[in-house]
Amino acid sequence: MDEFANMVNLENKSIAYGFYKVVLCDDTNKPLKRQRTGMQYTMSTPVAAAGIPQVTGRQYSVLGADTPPHELLDHELTRIVTETNNLTGPLDGTEPAPFVSLLQSTGYGKTRAVIQLAETKRRMVYLPWKSGEEEEWQMPEVLCMMKELLEDAKTENRLLLLWDKFLRAVEFCAAPYESHRELFLAHKNGAFYAQLKQSLISVMSPTSALKFGNSNSNSTPSSLPQHVKLPKQDADGTYYYKEAPKPTDDSLVVCLDEVTGLSGGVYRAYRRVAKQRGLLSIFADTATSICKIVPWNDHSSTQNSGKMGHFAVPLFALETIDNDLSDGDRLALPDDDYASLFFAGRPRWKSHFERRSDILDPDKKIEDLLDLASNLLTFQKAEEDSEDLKALTMLDSPKEGGPRCVDTRLIAVFACRFSLGRSSRIAPLLVKHSLATVIGVSDDRSTVYTSYPSEPILAEVSARYTKDEDNRRAVLAQVNAAFNNRTKLLDAPRGDVGEMCAAALLGFLMDTIRVTKKQKYMSEPVPLLDLLQYFGITKELHSLVDDWEINFTHFTRPHHVPTEHHLQVMWKRRLAYYVPDGCAGLDLLIAIKNKKCFTYGTLRVQVKNHKSKITAGAGNKILDKLLPKKCPPAVPDEKLSVGLLLCAGDVEARCNSVPYDNGKAFARESSRNKKPSSKQKLLQLSAGFPSNHHDDCVKELAKTLEEICRSQRTEEDFASKRFAKYYEAQPAAAPNKR
Repeated sequence: MDEFANMVNLENKSIAYGFYKVVLCDDTNKPLKRQRTGMQYTMSTPVAAAGIPQVTGRQYSVLGADTPPHELLDHELTRIVTETNNLTGPLDGTEPAPFVSLLQSTGYGKTRAVIQLAETKRRMVYLPWKSGEEEEWQMPEVLCMMKELLEDAKTENRLLLLWDKFLRAVEFCAAPYESHRELFLAHKNGAFYAQLKQSLISVMSPTSALKFGNSNSNSTPSSLPQHVKLPKQDADGTYYYKEAPKPTDDSLVVCLDEVTGLSGGVYRAYRRVAKQRGLLSIFADTATSICKIVPWNDHSSTQNSGKMGHFAVPLFALETIDNDLSDGDRLALPDDDYASLFFAGRPRWKSHFERRSDILDPDKKIEDLLDLASNLLTFQKAEEDSEDLKALTMLDSPKEGGPRCVDTRLIAVFACRFSLGRSSRIAPLLVKHSLATVIGVSDDRSTVYTSYPSEPILAEVSARYTKDEDNRRAVLAQVNAAFNNRTKLLDAPRGDVGEMCAAALLGFLMDTIRVTKKQKYMSEPVPLLDLLQYFGITKELHSLVDDWEINFTHFTRPHHVPTEHHLQVMWKRRLAYYVPDGCAGLDLLIAIKNKKCFTYGTLRVQVKNHKSKITAGAGNKILDKLLPKKCPPAVPDEKLSVGLLLCAGDVEARCNSVPYDNGKAFARESSRNKKPSSKQKLLQLSAGFPSNHHDDCVKELAKTLEEICRSQRTEEDFASKRFAKYYEAQPAAAPNKR
């Protein structure tokens, strides 16, 4: 089957959209000569339940949040054409460059968007410069030959000449197909690539033509236009395009997919020739090296004292994660519908599952999907990237016997469950190699902001990997090395290592319980009592939590204050929260569920990472901030709330049941409010990481996470009057009302 046809058939048209696909429009080849006005855009609000962190900075969206990606691409191409043709005089480099770049992790539908654009909107030539994963498709033969020819070029002028001949051949072969549909079908049946190969044989020199399997010495003279239109340079060496035709809505669109398969010099030469020939171009890639896809220039870069750019940079957040199910639909699904659970996230998961019609057993079909996710998360590092990765992740002060460079795959196993901070230098590599998601690009293009949104399938395969003690030990060794390295390869969510390590402790303890119970999936509920036993719940209080279960696999930080409704969403997604700023006294929020009456409660966690011991009095004041009426979410009919003070340092242990309707809990409640039922229960615990636990594996886990925390512990005298006054003075967070 033809390569393009194979790609088309691999895509599922019914789920073509992807959440947080970033489309970056590059609009200049050199410094702008003037400010442009009238280009104001606003960013649409992310879907809260998907667990996407809010990113500040200039992010823009022109069309609605439900705009299909191929229509958005078409809109951008039209914008470029309109702005360029509104300019007067010859092109001099100050006008928008006719390029649009799509940057995102694999599985979000970049290729699908391009294919849909070719099928429904634009006359397009599709040129993939890398083969697909697991040999799903291969580069067309003609492109393999052309790539070899380009990489052998020794000078920039040689590259410009080769690209000019190549693009003349592309235009010549596309010209007979008057409609976008005809050109699309020619790609699909392979006719276009065969014609392109023959045209290149006729237009290239005899030596170059040999690369394509033939010499043109005896071939028919080419009917391609022979006039070479290379961009010119001024006295300063800057390229200008005075002879370039302005692009129109009928201009041919050329898509270079996996554009980082080309070296930087080859790629830059293409940009210059394509602009000189009046072509529109789309660059798609999974890598997030913005400077390679969209190069810095003096105006848009802060390096070498350059100024921040004033160019228009539309960044589109295409909200299409979980497009197969809305939150309302998902809440109606049974808890044991694991196929639907694992569809949550990027479109690729459901697309792959539905494509495997050859597997009849539903359980085997789910395992096949999990195998795909596992391979993409942990085994994507290509051999040709190995040396570059070592250089980029080299530790400047490795410990004796520890790793000398960071393995991005093992970092991804950890980060996809427990998140990572925006300052992590390793984050862009995780997009290319380990399924992290682009959520923003800085104004000067020097920084890529990435995250791991809530994707339960990644948490499942990560937990399966780390349930092996040796694997977990290796992962934590890599995380420890990355955190405690001076170059800050890895940063915690919101910069709080204590929160992250506490989340990891809770998550790994859940894994231990599931392994002990020999559960089939690492996403099944476990008794709440089994988890609380690690933190010193007394036998007298076991009956308080007997009917309650807990079920989470991963953490994200939402940008909203959680409400009662979110507890259901969290339970269905196996999701827990790092709570956002503004939730005084609360760090982690986990949903719990009564298996008899099917109501939801909360596990509210405050994390402390201090050098000094937290005394009983100080601990009581901290736990007081976790009372249900002092921190969100407000759950009027909540039957059980557990407050846990979890310390990476030393703390005086505590476990007791507090009346839900005591004076402290409702100090700010008016007399008009309904008094809660006596059946409502409140459990409070103070505990450290279980580094003295009788289970050696749990003990080792706790000590390792404490070691990661140790370098960032803070000093505070918990016995001082100043501490008590501070906590008494803190206002209670106003709970959100539904």
